Amino acid sequence: MAALDLKEFESFNINDYLCARFSEEKYVFKWSFENFSRAEGVLYKGEYYPFSSVKNIFKVKRYLKNNIEYVVQVEIDSTSAIKCEILICNQDGKFLKAYSTTRDKRSITLDYSYGFCLEHKIMESENFLKNDSLTIIGIIKLKRQLVRESYSYCQRFSPSDYLQKLASDLNGLDVKSLSEKVQLLINGEPLQASKSILCCRSAIFANKYNIAKNSIKDLPVIVIIDDVRYTVFTGIVSFLYTGTIHGKDFQELCDLYDAANMYGIFELRDACADLLWSELTVQDTCRILILSDRHSDDYFKLSLLAYMKFHFEKIIWTSGWQNLMFENPLLAMEVIHFDGRGQIEEVKSKENPTEIPSYDPPKYKAIIIPNFS
Repeated sequence: MAALDLKEFESFNINDYLCARFSEEKYVFKWSFENFSRAEGVLYKGEYYPFSSVKNIFKVKRYLKNNIEYVVQVEIDSTSAIKCEILICNQDGKFLKAYSTTRDKRSITLDYSYGFCLEHKIMESENFLKNDSLTIIGIIKLKRQLVRESYSYCQRFSPSDYLQKLASDLNGLDVKSLSEKVQLLINGEPLQASKSILCCRSAIFANKYNIAKNSIKDLPVIVIIDDVRYTVFTGIVSFLYTGTIHGKDFQELCDLYDAANMYGIFELRDACADLLWSELTVQDTCRILILSDRHSDDYFKLSLLAYMKFHFEKIIWTSGWQNLMFENPLLAMEVIHFDGRGQIEEVKSKENPTEIPSYDPPKYKAIIIPNFS
């Protein structure tokens, strides 16, 4: 049998009932009884509001169970799901814990009913009531609720779909065309790649190739790339060959997303957006939002706006939000005023399906999940 320092709760008679709110989610009550062994029936009943908008009815009984054994019972009816712990103490500070007899049982009067019992013989075996006085201490906690966000962001890129489309685009080309290479000079560094794959997947690159070919007719065609870093362009080439992105950190993904939009490779744009979304954090959101806005990636942008609206209280404390307010206040205002309506319909009505696929519009909802810890 454990000992409890009753000074924490200051002993009061039942007529001087004390309730103390220790925190917003914890409520402690205490009742003291004298001449306990001579009492029977309902010893106390009271109605209280331990938390805002939560009503509780407390009841203490001592009665003969099945005409065999006296028991002490505490009943609590509540308008909200709660977690209870009942301690029965003597004047020495020793306490016994009452065991729960019900859990979230529906009450006749209120929404939930909880019951706790302790058999008299247990107290007698411990010489618990030597002074025939008893104190009941109850600790009530609201069952905390976790808010888990759920976004119906649709992954827009599929490697298998991309490779099937690539095979379809290359179908019909002769062996010579399929094996033809193009020489690239990327910020002074050479690279060789498949001309057919680059030209069929990027109209902008095909235009660069044609300009280079027409300007130097007698020499090997060399396409100069000076608007993208070498490592980023090799990432583009790797993606165009395989439909996959390997080993890219946050900065590299952002650069690759930028380059994909620059070269009109919308499959790569979508693949980068999917990866950025899968690893999205509050710290990085503002920066990614700026990218999506810069390249008119409305689907990705709306999903980010929904995420930011939900996490707004955290995002406003990030350095990214401060930079956004200074550098792009209009975009920051979009975050503040975003409600998810209207903008989504605008995305659905886009006329260019090659650039903005007709995926389901991004949706956002919050799910309340009870946590009983």
